This record gives sequence, structure tokens and C-alpha cells, in this order.
Amino acid sequence: MAKYLSERECYTPSIVLGEIAGKYFRENFPSSEVRKRLLFIMMTSNIINLDVELAIEGGLRWVELRDLAKTKNLSKKPSLSDGIILAATRKINGRVITGDPHFKFLKEAIFLGAKNS
Repeated sequence: MAKYLSERECYTPSIVLGEIAGKYFRENFPSSEVRKRLLFIMMTSNIINLDVELAIEGGLRWVELRDLAKTKNLSKKPSLSDGIILAATRKINGRVITGDPHFKFLKEAIFLGAKNS
């Protein structure tokens, strides 16, 4: 993954910063470390901020992911954040690097999770 990221321009939807912060706090990281890691992401990638158009598209993509999750019998429902991430990815005609099974079947995904997840 490091090679992939070093060879390409990286984009991060702003909502991902909140998701990452939440993950680190669940793992009991101190605020200073969370801040340091988020600032690193902000310095090394282009942040895609949520605006009205991205919010609308994100809502539509959330419905798309929800319907896909049903057809693929995924036990967990996708989050609205997943829809916003997919909308941001499509907005820039990019790829999403993820282990989230909700993205596994999408052409935009570089899936890092287990093949049977």
C-alpha cells in the first residue's frame, strides 16, 4: 500500500478524519497522538471537504451501498460516511483503498480485507 500511495496523489474526504479520530480514541490513544496523526494526513493528502453537492451525492451513494449490502448478504449496514467516501471517490474519478466489505464489490475499490469477508 505504501508504494501505491507514494506513486499517486492522495485524497482524503474530511469525514474520514473524524472516523480515524474515533478509531484512535476507542483504542485509548491520547489526544496529542490523535492530533499528530490527523495533521500528518492533512499534510500528505488533499482534503475533500463536505459541501452541499457532496452531501447530496453521498446520500445517494449511501442508498446504493445499502442496496448492494442487501444483495451481497452483508451482515452490517453501510454508514452514511461510506456513502460520502464513495461520492468523493467518484467525484475525483479516484480509487478508495479500504478493508471495508461494503466497498469490496465496487470497481473504485482497492480492497485490503480478507477475500471471504
